[in-house]
Amino acid sequence: MGKSILAFASIAAIGTALTAASAQAQAASGEAPSGDDIIVTANRQGSQSIQRAALAISAISPTALADKGQGGLADIANVAPSINVQQTQPGVNRVDMRGITTGTISVTNVQDRPLVAIYLDDVPLALQSGNPELKVFDLERIEVIRGPQGTLYGAGSMAGTIRYITAKPDTNGFSGSAEGILSTTKRGNLNYGLRGIVNAPISDTLAVRIGGYQGRNAGFIDNTGLGKKNANSDESTQARVAARWTPSPAFTLDASFTFAKLDVNGTNAGYAGRSRYSYITAVPEVFDDNLKIYNVTGAYDFGFATLSASTSYVDRKTHNTSDYGDTAALFGIPSFVSLGIVDNRVKDFSEEVRLVSAKSDRFNWTVGAYYQKTKRHYYQDTPTTDFDSTFGAIIGDPTFNSQTDYQAFQPNDVFSGLQNINEHQFALFGEATLTLGKFDLTGGLRYFDFKQDFDLFYSGVAGSLAPGQPLTQAGTEKANGFNPRAVIAYRPQENLMLYAEAARGFRYGGVNQPVPASFCGAALAAAGLTSAPLTFGPDNLWSYTVGEKGQFFDRRVTFNVAAFYVDWKKVQTNRNLDCGYYFTQNAGKVRSMGLELESRFKLSDALTIGVNASYTDAQANGAIPNAGAVDGDRVPYFPKYTVAANAAYVVPLEDGSLTFSGDFQMRGNSYTEFNETDPLRRKIPAYQTVNASVTYDKGPWEFSLFGTNLNNSRMISLVTRSRPTAIADRYYYGRPRTFGARAKVRF
Repeated sequence: MGKSILAFASIAAIGTALTAASAQAQAASGEAPSGDDIIVTANRQGSQSIQRAALAISAISPTALADKGQGGLADIANVAPSINVQQTQPGVNRVDMRGITTGTISVTNVQDRPLVAIYLDDVPLALQSGNPELKVFDLERIEVIRGPQGTLYGAGSMAGTIRYITAKPDTNGFSGSAEGILSTTKRGNLNYGLRGIVNAPISDTLAVRIGGYQGRNAGFIDNTGLGKKNANSDESTQARVAARWTPSPAFTLDASFTFAKLDVNGTNAGYAGRSRYSYITAVPEVFDDNLKIYNVTGAYDFGFATLSASTSYVDRKTHNTSDYGDTAALFGIPSFVSLGIVDNRVKDFSEEVRLVSAKSDRFNWTVGAYYQKTKRHYYQDTPTTDFDSTFGAIIGDPTFNSQTDYQAFQPNDVFSGLQNINEHQFALFGEATLTLGKFDLTGGLRYFDFKQDFDLFYSGVAGSLAPGQPLTQAGTEKANGFNPRAVIAYRPQENLMLYAEAARGFRYGGVNQPVPASFCGAALAAAGLTSAPLTFGPDNLWSYTVGEKGQFFDRRVTFNVAAFYVDWKKVQTNRNLDCGYYFTQNAGKVRSMGLELESRFKLSDALTIGVNASYTDAQANGAIPNAGAVDGDRVPYFPKYTVAANAAYVVPLEDGSLTFSGDFQMRGNSYTEFNETDPLRRKIPAYQTVNASVTYDKGPWEFSLFGTNLNNSRMISLVTRSRPTAIADRYYYGRPRTFGARAKVRF
């Protein structure tokens, strides 16, 4: 692999690119601007230039995404290297980094923990198969940190972290903006988005900031089973209210409330071998998300250090409805109209306290404590038309009445279930950097203590042990330990840094859902078991990164490259049974290695170009029986390469400026299973897209024309294999060619 990486780096270096120049060019190319530098806060030791942060991190401009009518998780993945998003519809998604993945979206697995953490400021939000779609409406930047961040960000950041950094209220003056976007999608109708932001000083020490978004994306998928065109439209309403109080130069208090509501009317699915953008279901497949985020953060500067405390509460409710028409196949009888209903309620309280040293040329440090309490109530139901009458005839029992005999929630429910999870975690962490001449030595450690209590109720014929005997189970999983990180950085000159990092990432274990022996006895016996294991433990990895960050030719050229090697052990993998149930085990190893490139080049005062790219070689490290993998099999669902090239040309005008920008994005193929001989393995094709915009900026006014997916590429993020009653495999598509206009006024 060494030769291929060197060749890749050499080719990329020759033509690469990006800017360290004007804010217009930086924003148009996707880079988050801050004057002539990019400022990040990822290391939690205060603000610093991204070029001096000894870790693999990208900073993405919200303006660059909004200019092209973009802003979702999938759009971020197309800009930053080594990141991939699987998505069936907005809000139902999975984020992976650096090839650290073995599976796909699973909305019914409450124990499927995220490998990539997602934060809104200091508030953790990630769910493995349901990360929220926070529209870009009032952000300073988006930080994408690649590699484990377990020391500072905890268990959910085993593969990396995404941080949405919001704009804060400002007492210096009244300001705001209003923005409207209108576009049309091929095969669909009109899309629109409205954004408004107001910053208002109340006094010399108090300011508030209010932002809102309302938008609708037209559908582009036809559901021929329901006779509905453009069935997968979605609507989003979001609002944020923030206040900042600074009664003295030493003390700052921030309080905020964020609300996000998403209503999705169908999936982005189409059938393989048929019309690209159509599929058939007997019922609408919808997803609704209602998210509320409360946060209060205070900071006091003692001179030698700043003490901050962040208190957060997240209340999130999601509702998912799917077509479970293949339920009949489990009983060998004709098709039913069957509905899969999943309601998920998460209440999460978290508290983090940090003490950060004052900036020093010699020694900087951070210490802190973290506490999180999460309650999750998970409801499942499968109402199936006329199932009871058919089932009674099958079992030959004329006295059979209803699935309520199996304590289902209502008649004709093949399956009903409730799961409750209570989790507590506590952590102490610290990180320090010692500067010795041209060397920075960083060491960090996190102690964690975790406990999960779990109880479950399954009923209906597919969940009960027998009539009148629902399946119940309770269990507890605990874990504690230490998580280290070490970094050495060397600066031979002012604008050049070399660094090496070793970091451990981890993910908590959990309690397995039970497998009813009455329904799955034969499947368990085939696996050599009489029952499923009650719990599964944490998995962990060690990640090793070497990198270079440099700016050359009077900072007109920026070239950053990182090479990584990841050793993932005790991987949490699902054992799928023929009866439709599964359980999780710690079984197998994965190793991933690759190269990441980010570069920018200011060719002239007007022209900036750039290339971000990654190459990832992730494989099974030995056999993984649960996944059907043998040594050397490529991990599923992750492309080997990604490339994102961009260009921005700024033309100064007497009364403003005109910016032409464009980008080309390319992703390699991937597969749905490890083993290439697996008959269930499906290919997720490679694709390329082209986006462009032209923006006229005149004082407070800004006007843009944009086009996304101009080549109308068939962007497929996920393939699911055919179910017993389905026509063919399902492809899940990105949005086709879209043209639009945008107008914004600042005041």
